[in-house]
Amino acid sequence: MDNISTTGTEAGPFQSIEVGVLPRFTGNRLGRVLGIYNLIGYSASSLGALASSIPAYLGDKLVLVRSMYLIYAVAGLVMVITYSAMSNIEAGGRRLGLRGLGRTAVVDIRNLSILFSVDSFGGGLVTQSLMSYWFYIR
Repeated sequence: MDNISTTGTEAGPFQSIEVGVLPRFTGNRLGRVLGIYNLIGYSASSLGALASSIPAYLGDKLVLVRSMYLIYAVAGLVMVITYSAMSNIEAGGRRLGLRGLGRTAVVDIRNLSILFSVDSFGGGLVTQSLMSYWFYIR
């Protein structure tokens, strides 16, 4: 089942984890930190929407579309590095991350992550393709 958000942005599976972890690191500044968290998230969403229209303004050249996918790959790599660095953070004297979990929990988390990834990729691909085709026909 896909998420339907009233804000028009995708609320992915990591949002609940991120919002649940933030209070551990913020102390009494939770409201401010959540505000900054939302500002960064909505800014990134807005920049992504703007970036999707750039090839149309620059002449719809295939090299521009291909370079956009390269930029998306680099952004994904930056996120992987960021999350890897965050897994070394300690909170309250205990180490956060997958090392404290049992083997079955780690396997379940991995399988759910794979399913969420496939669902997100397939859902976005099919929806965008069908909508683009419908607008092309109309």
